[in-house]
Amino acid sequence: MTTLFIGLDAGGTKTELLAARGDEGRPLRLQGGAANLQREGAAATAAVLAGLIARAAERLAPFHVLRVCAGVAGADDPADRLGLAEAVHQALRQRGVLAGERTGTVCVVQDGVVALEAALGGDSGVVLVLGTGSVWLARTHAGAFVRVGGWGYLLGDEGSGHALGLAGLRLLAAVLDGGPDGMVPARIRETFAITGKADLVRRVYREGWPVQEVAPLVLDAAAQGDEAANRILDEAAAALLKQFTILMARVGADVTPHLVLMGGLARAPVYRAKIEETLRKPYPQWQLRKPVDARPVTGALRLVRRLASLPPSFQERSCHGPSFH
Repeated sequence: MTTLFIGLDAGGTKTELLAARGDEGRPLRLQGGAANLQREGAAATAAVLAGLIARAAERLAPFHVLRVCAGVAGADDPADRLGLAEAVHQALRQRGVLAGERTGTVCVVQDGVVALEAALGGDSGVVLVLGTGSVWLARTHAGAFVRVGGWGYLLGDEGSGHALGLAGLRLLAAVLDGGPDGMVPARIRETFAITGKADLVRRVYREGWPVQEVAPLVLDAAAQGDEAANRILDEAAAALLKQFTILMARVGADVTPHLVLMGGLARAPVYRAKIEETLRKPYPQWQLRKPVDARPVTGALRLVRRLASLPPSFQERSCHGPSFH
């Protein structure tokens, strides 16, 4: 019987899908909307995931067995993960994806699990995920999973796209108050057509502007040597160093000194260099390493294949774990 394997990486900005029938050729890639479980809610998150899965199933039919593994932002509670998996499974039945003789399983894990899998393969080490949000993840030699950060944009997300974007908007707010202008505020006004105080307030507070959209302007200005933009990156790197120090206190020597940067912001050379320089001063033994796979969604596809190879008695236990501590 033909099996369709699907891995998903669901985050605060977008959801990525990677699917393949059995061991056939190049996987199918699809992209959908945001699906942070805590921010979007279970119903909306399930709808995004099920919609992408249905599109993939239509493109890659025929198949007899569907196996899905989704790494979902905000899915930290085991009960939430189980509930979301059941909601997605039910939505797939309603859409006719699982009908007739087709069978299927849906596994939901924390997004950090698929990020670690993609970045490190089976090795020990540390991953810093820098996207809309941010989180430090570690896998020890003993196989324990440790997390620092990942508290979301209201409580944390240091050094994230949201944090950089918000810092850029604060520069603009200072200019609108009568302060000196600069490269970042000028580019924000031009790119997003901000005409004054009322416009900025409306966009941020009434329209729920995704402020991470400003982060690329900050990074570009920093790369061009803008002092204010580089100060933002300096402060962000310093905040990340504080978190890394907490992580090191928790894992001690039980982790390989390899650091992998993942996420959209990690691809910005100016930011990578700033983070590496900041961390290497107090931790010279740590080496920045390229990820085994650049996208967490590849880790999700690898995990779903691995789960399928396990005996049935181990599949459910492995599916809804491991958890980070």
